[in-house]
Amino acid sequence: MTIELAATVAESRVVTLPVDRAGWRAWLIENTEPGWRPDEWDAANWLFTGDPDKDETAIWRCNSAGCHVAVRATRHLCRSCYEQFLESGLSREEFAEVGRRAMVRSLPGERPPCSVERDGVRCALEAQSRGSCTPHYVKWRYHLKSGKTALALDAWLQSEAEPLPPGIPCLVGACAGSAHGRVPLCTYHRDRWRRHRNETGMEGAIHEGLVEWAAAQPPWLTGFQFSLVPLPELVRRELLFALVERDKQRPTLSPVGMRLMIRGLDGVSSIAELTDKRLGDLGYLDRNCEAHWNDVVRLVRGAFDRFRGIDPLDRPVWELGDLGLRSRTRSGVRVSSRRLDVTQIRQEWLRRLLADWVKETTPDNDDFRRTFEGCLSASRALSSRPGGGHDPGALKVTDMDAVVAAIRDRKRQDGTATLSYGSRAELLAHFCQLLDFGRRLQILDHVASVFARHPHHKIPYEDSAEDMAGKAIPEYVVAQLDAHVHLIGEDFAYADMAPDVVKAMLRTIYILLRDTGRRPWEVRWLRMDCLEAQDKPTTP
Repeated sequence: MTIELAATVAESRVVTLPVDRAGWRAWLIENTEPGWRPDEWDAANWLFTGDPDKDETAIWRCNSAGCHVAVRATRHLCRSCYEQFLESGLSREEFAEVGRRAMVRSLPGERPPCSVERDGVRCALEAQSRGSCTPHYVKWRYHLKSGKTALALDAWLQSEAEPLPPGIPCLVGACAGSAHGRVPLCTYHRDRWRRHRNETGMEGAIHEGLVEWAAAQPPWLTGFQFSLVPLPELVRRELLFALVERDKQRPTLSPVGMRLMIRGLDGVSSIAELTDKRLGDLGYLDRNCEAHWNDVVRLVRGAFDRFRGIDPLDRPVWELGDLGLRSRTRSGVRVSSRRLDVTQIRQEWLRRLLADWVKETTPDNDDFRRTFEGCLSASRALSSRPGGGHDPGALKVTDMDAVVAAIRDRKRQDGTATLSYGSRAELLAHFCQLLDFGRRLQILDHVASVFARHPHHKIPYEDSAEDMAGKAIPEYVVAQLDAHVHLIGEDFAYADMAPDVVKAMLRTIYILLRDTGRRPWEVRWLRMDCLEAQDKPTTP
């Protein structure tokens, strides 16, 4: 017994422009709980740095000793380590312990200093190329090409180069690099700034537009990180709100999946304004990113409805996640967004009653499923009655009779057989409890009082033993076995029993299976007094 989910295209959610962006932004700020993941989230710089030791963060370190690269599964190797592992001839365990990588790329702020040193004073900048910082390397290349020196880099660094003082912090927020020169950017961001100027055709002074550009740039990101800085502020606020709310339902966050999502949101000014059609054009690269995106869209749209004063239960299609219902899987987590078309319940008063019940009682998944299925059966039964059940004040006892009959005859989803007695009894009980709820809260004052459960509204009890008794062996199989019954138990050893006794025992079991339709495990547990006599003749 499962909820029937709509396979139709969901209703359009195109927002009529212009949107009150200032009001929506203020609502998000007010309703986003502060202090989200304080050990990982840098709110001032919109930067998330995942902790691989936390269960809530789906990122791990490479399993090779001395490697800091992030991987997407526990005890995995990064690509570079894996290639070196294949060449090492070691086992995975040996490589993880002693087969360290030949070269590990250093992180910004953790590289060794430049090798230039004079009178005990060392260059304060980081080494970038062959033991040299970038300013010294650039100066050496200039002197070499202009003929001012013929020395190799190592010799020039030792004899002619002068140590440089510490640089100023890079203009990009949260960047660990330092700047040395007239452009306050580290080497990484200076190269990006140069490319940006070339791509956009900027011809003004080198500092023109630099502050605005740096404010929208993330630092050099490791695999453990993602940054919301490249996105417009409204999209940042929407994503942060969704991530905070998502942690309450599914507290596992993938930095890699988030980086893919942020890349796909390039050019989007507001998630709340996206149409369903556009969501499919964002270029998902894996299922993990898609699962994150489904959660973000659902949470942002639900929040946007609340901002506009729209009750999600007033919509013809309900998001089950918005109702607080957990998945029926063992984890309880909904991997994909599931929508329920409540227009399958054709009577408006019954849909409204179900929505009020959900808001007032916050049911668990099982109670909601049974109540919805009961309403669905009742709706179909009432639709075939005069008036279609749309006028609740005109309902009669005969209408309730039709509802009970529909539930009594309810088939399984595949239509092969009737639902079990217990399932049908639960459907009827939950539907009647829904009516009682409506009358108790005076929601159903307009519904005829005779439309209620009466003593004769019952689901006939069926003995499960009688239900199983009809499951006999197919006739064509029985015919084949009967033709060779003398072979049953032939040359079959069973403990220390005599061959004739074994044959008699197995033939008896076969006869029991054939004539009773019982299953082997049922025959195994039959008692000596298990036989029942039906239609026993009366002694004169």
